[in-house]
Amino acid sequence: MALTGSWNHIWQEATGEIETHTIYYPLTDSSSLPPLTGSDANLRYTAGTSESVQYSASADVSQSYDGVYVKIQGATVYYPGEESDGNFGMELNAVYRVYPSKEVAFDSGSAIHMGVMDPIEWSFDAMTNPFETAYDTLKTYPGFENLSDC
Repeated sequence: MALTGSWNHIWQEATGEIETHTIYYPLTDSSSLPPLTGSDANLRYTAGTSESVQYSASADVSQSYDGVYVKIQGATVYYPGEESDGNFGMELNAVYRVYPSKEVAFDSGSAIHMGVMDPIEWSFDAMTNPFETAYDTLKTYPGFENLSDC
């Protein structure tokens, strides 16, 4: 199992510009809020106010690669410990690597990119192979849409 085809590597780089955004804090009915003590008490005074926040602007940058070979290096199904509707849900986590070609996929250090996929909700009733699910999901990620099974 693997994917091959054209891959568009997308990442963000700082533009060198500073952007300013205003954050608005909504008014709340303080009678319905529990009493705050210590440093949390100052949070109550921000209701109905706003503040300007500056940060470095960034822009999407991309580079295309043809003929890449993508492998799921590992897939793990586990209980994250979060209860949902009385059941502890399961998640699939997967790690992938992108190689410039199939020929170098087994050479140490030849990967041009490595990544960890976002957790995927998992059910043994509906899904049977974590690797197939990981590959199918990865093909929906931005930049990975032009890859196909090989």
